[in-house]
Amino acid sequence: MEHDSTANTMASRSRQGRGRLWLSLSGNRLLVTLALLVVIFLGVLLVSLLYGGALASAIGTGDTIETLFSTLIGGIITGTTLVVTISQLVISQELGALGDQLSRINNAMEFRKKTAKRLGNAPPTTVSANCRLLLEGIESDARELDAAVSETTDRSLATEVNDFTNEVTDHATMIQDDLENVEFGTSSVVASLLNFNYATKLQSLEQLEYDHTEELDQQAMKSVEQLRTGLTRYGAFREHIKTLYFQWELMTLSRLILYVAIVSLCIVGGSLLFVGTDTVTGSVAGIETLLLVTGAVFTVGVSPFVLFIAYTLRIVTMTRRTLAIGPLVLRQTDS
Repeated sequence: MEHDSTANTMASRSRQGRGRLWLSLSGNRLLVTLALLVVIFLGVLLVSLLYGGALASAIGTGDTIETLFSTLIGGIITGTTLVVTISQLVISQELGALGDQLSRINNAMEFRKKTAKRLGNAPPTTVSANCRLLLEGIESDARELDAAVSETTDRSLATEVNDFTNEVTDHATMIQDDLENVEFGTSSVVASLLNFNYATKLQSLEQLEYDHTEELDQQAMKSVEQLRTGLTRYGAFREHIKTLYFQWELMTLSRLILYVAIVSLCIVGGSLLFVGTDTVTGSVAGIETLLLVTGAVFTVGVSPFVLFIAYTLRIVTMTRRTLAIGPLVLRQTDS
């Protein structure tokens, strides 16, 4: 049997460079937003250096500034309305009749009950501790499988199972270390959960069972089934936490955009009233002050939209990489 060749972290499985990975996934969203705003402002400065005189003349005549700032105000209001709509959609998922809420609670408690029965310990309430408990169970199941075939006369099978179970336990241990003292609400929790590629491990386990059906005795088959159940349970838990994280991120995004929109409206609105060729004169480092002020106000005006891009980019990236459930990998592997 040949195992799927996949790296042990989502970053190493990605074909993106470190910069793109930071921008789309691992970077703090506020820092990503700030970086994008700096790029926008520097772009405005570059245009000012290339076309300074003509651009200053165009801005200074007619109602160019008023039109630009008025458009920004309209865009901020429209964008804020969109964010409020998104918030309402997320909140609506938490609303429901008593029967619906009871069903959700029963499903959650049933999962905890089965987990406790299998692992011999009551699941904790925190996400990271819950995940570590599931991974400990997977490690235990993998060791039981290895022990079940260790005495077999088929040394090739014993070696193959040992290699597979060592890979599972080593990876599970690594993820447990990553989850130490990590709180829900940060991308580190979900990133660590996604790093454990349970799908390829399920496929390798199925291939192992298919290739050696006759060689595996009853105890070994029982261990295979237990490990499969543990990996499946982990997959379900991961998808649940991913969904909760997306809801958390969308609500955080909504709150931040409302704050940023208020500040942007005040700055752009004040600039609409007071910025003009009569009030802003002179130059700084060879660039017309009016161009610098206009560029700065424009950057502030698009900040809610840039913040929306930064958060949405991470959510879309995570969703794209975890579309499939179970032993199905959409990206290209070396298998």
